Order: sequence, then C-alpha cells, then structure tokens
Amino acid sequence: MDTRQLIILAAYILFQAKEHVEGCGGDSHIAVLNEKGLSGRVDSTHVEKLTNLINTADQLLAEQLLSCANLKLKKRELKRDLAITASMIETFRKNTAQELKERSQHSTWLFGPAPTNDLGIPKPYKIDKGIRRLISGK
Repeated sequence: MDTRQLIILAAYILFQAKEHVEGCGGDSHIAVLNEKGLSGRVDSTHVEKLTNLINTADQLLAEQLLSCANLKLKKRELKRDLAITASMIETFRKNTAQELKERSQHSTWLFGPAPTNDLGIPKPYKIDKGIRRLISGK
C-alpha cells in the first residue's frame, strides 16, 4: 500500500473504532512517518473530510450489501440500486475534493502559500543559506 492508501485505512479504522468502541471518540489525528520524503501530521480538516466520506460510503454500501443478499430482488433492480449508490458516492467524493481545494485556496489567501501537500502533510520549509549558517553556527 502507498501512503495515500494507508492514510485512508487509518481514517477508516479510527471511524470504526469511534462507531463500535464505547468511550472512543473526539478528534482524529493521523501522523505519517517516512524514512524518506515528507513526514508530519495529516491536516485535521483532511482527516475530518476523509472520515465523513468513509462514514457516508459505509452507510450507503451497507444498504447495498443487504440488497445483494436479497435473492428475491430482480437483477435489474439490483443494478439500478448499485448504480444509484455509486453515483451518490461519486458526487460526495467530488464535493469533498472541492471543499478541500477551496479550503486550501482560502488558507493561501489568508496566510500565504499553504505549506502542505495534497494529503495535508506539511512540506519541508526551504531555508536560505544565511539562515542555515546561523542555525548551524558555521
């Protein structure tokens, strides 16, 4: 699995824990630690949006699981229901992506360029040579 899939899996596990473990809840935080590349905490808005997307898809797909087991449901009806569910999930995904894009643009307008990648993981700051010498003492 790549980092993106692991972040989605972590959000799903947190969602399931909050749904099924008594006393489990509150804000979710996901940190990514890489040997190479970016490490950091995934932006909390990204985690919240992923969790909402997973929650919605989980509810919609759970209904379809029951429909799949209903052998009296005609093939045509099953296909129609599955297509409707797929369309609803796609619309929610599109809206979620748009909300994250708008949030990123809004943050850029207020605070300058947002130093995160598309997963909400902080990008490393570029330090100019003068500051680097000051920090290192050389």
